[in-house]
Amino acid sequence: MRRSLIVLAALFTVAAAPPIKPGQWETSNTITAIDMPGDPGGVAKSMVGKTTVVKACITAAQAASGPESLFKATGGKCRYDRFNLAGGRVDAAMSCGPGGMSSTMSGTMTPTSYQVNGRTKTPMMTMTSTTKGRWLGAC
Repeated sequence: MRRSLIVLAALFTVAAAPPIKPGQWETSNTITAIDMPGDPGGVAKSMVGKTTVVKACITAAQAASGPESLFKATGGKCRYDRFNLAGGRVDAAMSCGPGGMSSTMSGTMTPTSYQVNGRTKTPMMTMTSTTKGRWLGAC
């Protein structure tokens, strides 16, 4: 589940600022806090401070078509509730159903980098994180 959330966050943030530069992107996600009532053995809390790095190749078509096209792979389960991009700043909210996951993100973006702070809520937990991305070059 954690990897799915991170990959979803990576796609959400990498795609969020058209036009982004197509090519190889590296996204690092660091969990800054988790609240999970009944956390068995402190497993969730042990994830705080951990960083996961994901690389993804963004095609020219994906970069040009905007963020919504990347969620077709979710079977239509995710959608933007709010998406504002102006002056290099992004403010967005997304929800995925029917499981009840929602995310909000805000931060800065350029065609070759971004940094956003996010909050993800599921019926079982609330997590905050910092996600940074950078363009590495051609795929």
